[in-house]
Amino acid sequence: MSDEGAPESLHGAPASVPDSGEAAIESFRGSLTSFDSEPDAQLLIGSIVAERYRIKKLLGEGGMGTVYLAEHVHMKKPFAVKVLHRDLTVISEVVARFEREAVAAGLIDHPNVAKATDFGRLVDGSFFLVLEYVEGQSLSRALELQRPFPQERALIVARQIVDALCAAHNAGIVHRDLKPDNVMLIDRGTGFDSVKVLDFGIAKLDTGSAGPALTQLGTVFGTPQYMAPEQAAGQPVDRRADLYTVGMMLYEMLSGTLPFDGDEIGAVLAKQITVVPDPLPEHIDPQLRALVARQLEKNADDRLQTAEEVLAEIDSILARVMLEPGSALAAAPPLSASFSLIPPSNVAAQTSAQTVLNHPVDRPLTFVERVRGMPGVRVPFVVLGGGGLGLLFLGAFLASLVFLAVRPSGASTVGGSADTDADAGAASATPAVAPDVKALLASASTGDAAAIKRLEQRPAEQRSAQEWLALGQGYTATNRAKQGLEAYDQALKLDSKLAKNRSILGHVRAAANHAETG
Repeated sequence: MSDEGAPESLHGAPASVPDSGEAAIESFRGSLTSFDSEPDAQLLIGSIVAERYRIKKLLGEGGMGTVYLAEHVHMKKPFAVKVLHRDLTVISEVVARFEREAVAAGLIDHPNVAKATDFGRLVDGSFFLVLEYVEGQSLSRALELQRPFPQERALIVARQIVDALCAAHNAGIVHRDLKPDNVMLIDRGTGFDSVKVLDFGIAKLDTGSAGPALTQLGTVFGTPQYMAPEQAAGQPVDRRADLYTVGMMLYEMLSGTLPFDGDEIGAVLAKQITVVPDPLPEHIDPQLRALVARQLEKNADDRLQTAEEVLAEIDSILARVMLEPGSALAAAPPLSASFSLIPPSNVAAQTSAQTVLNHPVDRPLTFVERVRGMPGVRVPFVVLGGGGLGLLFLGAFLASLVFLAVRPSGASTVGGSADTDADAGAASATPAVAPDVKALLASASTGDAAAIKRLEQRPAEQRSAQEWLALGQGYTATNRAKQGLEAYDQALKLDSKLAKNRSILGHVRAAANHAETG
């Protein structure tokens, strides 16, 4: 959203497919167009919503509602206030979707996701949602100005989108309408795009309840040009549909074109289901071409299955690409390697950890050290403290995992290579586990409360690395990230080979992100 007049026109952008029976209701943020403001939309300007948000100007209007620029009357901070059209408040599915966007955006606390900070009703009964105000340009606008993107720019943008998906998926949320219109690029003066993912209006929340579904089997919604095949066919979707869309956006950024485009929605949907995209140009990095091709597989089972896996693959590519002659990443200005990780109350730990982490840097910075200075890119060097916990999780542990994951000499390929072998080696070195114990560990790793309790009942000093690992995954899955990091630490102490397992790295990154933001 821009602060200068109406939002940029998205005329000509791929149209979203509405739910059947709701042809007038579109995915809001992705469908903003130039418009003539209706009188009702102007009535709120100058008023104060919820006793704290002064409405300053109209930003845009779509099928579901209106977006205003507002300022907090006390904090003097800008916010975006989205107001659901009053006549839609009588449609239960629309209200449920609006509430779902509020819940989804509120559950995801991540620097690459526009935060939701408030939700309520106006005196006339209209629902409103207060969101972080994002000033920049959409990825779709950026692609109008530059097609194709340089590889490094495409990778940095994609990395932040995938990092946001890690947080969303770990919170049980599938976006389902990712597209360039819903990705904002912000210039923070670093030389790299900072990304914000917007609009969880048709997001799927895994609530664990048996209540009625808000969308019916066979209903198609989203944006055809970016839809996963299973979504285009009206089938149930999961997080892998979002990862398909990431592949599609990478394809567009790298080639400058969409593989399936056109005005005929039915034809585009049919191609998503049946037609294999043309290969990316030969000058694109082979590992990157392979990653995109894999994420655009028609069968969801043939794609990388988690955002953490895709993130690790992108990191591997970036680590190698930055070493190539003329790399913009390699030419980036030096970054400070001084970290503030030490709780003031822990003097002994402060002395020890500062020796490791606050040393002067007289060498070229590694890729990990560089990406820590990139906008929105989170590398899990964290402190876990406060309250009665007083836990310092040494950055050296997480650093060892991250450096192993992105070392140029071991860059992985989508088809598997050195890192795949390392994973296999780490697994083969682990003692065999009885089937009943395997089942217990598998259940605990998914967050099953009974399985976690059984593992917790065993004396800590008797737990194996696999038990600690299952506890780490289970704690993270149930939003106990600090306990998860403690468990991962114990697992690594018992089996250092786990540091070479890329899948475990993804789980640790997720836990660290949750701990840092929670």
